[in-house]
Amino acid sequence: MKPFQPDESFERKKGNLPHWTQDGVTYFITFRLADSIPQEAMNEWSDQRAEWIRCHGMDPKEFRSEMLSPEEQQDYARRFGRRFHELLDSGFGSCFLRKERNWRVVAETLEYFEGERYELGGLVVMPNHVHLLMTPKKGFALSKIMQSVKSFSAKRINRNEGKTGQLWQIESYDRIVRNDRELEKYEKYIEANPVKANLRDGQYFLKR
Repeated sequence: MKPFQPDESFERKKGNLPHWTQDGVTYFITFRLADSIPQEAMNEWSDQRAEWIRCHGMDPKEFRSEMLSPEEQQDYARRFGRRFHELLDSGFGSCFLRKERNWRVVAETLEYFEGERYELGGLVVMPNHVHLLMTPKKGFALSKIMQSVKSFSAKRINRNEGKTGQLWQIESYDRIVRNDRELEKYEKYIEANPVKANLRDGQYFLKR
């Protein structure tokens, strides 16, 4: 696993979420089912986050956590990072991934190109979202990898469920791991997530 290299070139892409990319680094990624958070709750979270950022003298569209002091980063994580994950763990929506036949699709899809297009660290498939650590190999863009993972898994899960249409939220959350301490934090979070959400064996997939 390789952390962010501040002295090397990187690219920052804009969307509803910020996306920093750099060759060879490790990412903590979260992607979720389209109905995993009620739109009203998501709008409230987004509005409160934007207001907090503006109150700290920044443009929400240009914001990144590195612009904050250590104390502000802790406050931001407590208010918005924790709340976002609490919403995910509340079990809203269809929760198709609670079924073994569907979480196996996600796990097998991610493991298919492991070692060829990327290396995987920890991985957990929760009832309505997925967390993982991934290091893309040279020549493979994270955005293309995730697009392929979502497209292939969506077709198989929709077929399993006899449905059509959008399965995954279009954008994923991805953060370049900054250092070994942050890597350890994400590894522990992935491992503890099923217990925190009170899931039983068979309702999730975990790879340490």
